[in-house]
Amino acid sequence: MDQTYLRFKWGIARMILESPVTPMVIPMWHIGMETVLPNQPPYYFRCGKTVTFNVGPPLDLGPALESIRASGASDEEARSALTRLIQDKLYELKRETEELHQEHVKCKTS
Repeated sequence: MDQTYLRFKWGIARMILESPVTPMVIPMWHIGMETVLPNQPPYYFRCGKTVTFNVGPPLDLGPALESIRASGASDEEARSALTRLIQDKLYELKRETEELHQEHVKCKTS
């Protein structure tokens, strides 16, 4: 499986924008699961592998939603802007998780 990251789909933003209450979004990123359960045969769990799972702080989307709604953006523009914001926050968490994962791998091999 290719690990190329594509832009996020707008569905997440649509669910948030159409929600009657601003939902709590908790970003999460993991690295290393492909070493525990590869996406190619043979499909069996490998023990002793390093997996890093990072949970970021909850995203406060209230101010962003107010700003988007006040701007008079079309539905498409609003979904795009909110999706981009969430994507950027998740990719920040990705970079942090990659650094943590490298530290874990170094500690394990030392």
